[in-house]
Amino acid sequence: MTFVSPTSGERLGLSFIIPRTQDELARRGAMMLRWARTTCGMMGRSPDFMNVTFAAWAAAARLLRAEAGPSSARTSAATTTTSASATSP
Repeated sequence: MTFVSPTSGERLGLSFIIPRTQDELARRGAMMLRWARTTCGMMGRSPDFMNVTFAAWAAAARLLRAEAGPSSARTSAATTTTSASATSP
């Protein structure tokens, strides 16, 4: 259910791992299966579900940036600036 962080050396839940190998992916899958079996499938959102989502986004960051294209960074920055000025008194 845990792994040792390569950066901090701390033991963390497998939901935080960004799988780089087939073994790491299988270990994370086994952890999620254990949550499901332990709760008889009644816990649709275990405490780890969002960690796995963010780990997947982190693993795909390069692909997502490439798909978005160079204009998305400018669009995102403009939206943030517009939103911030709209909420400022």
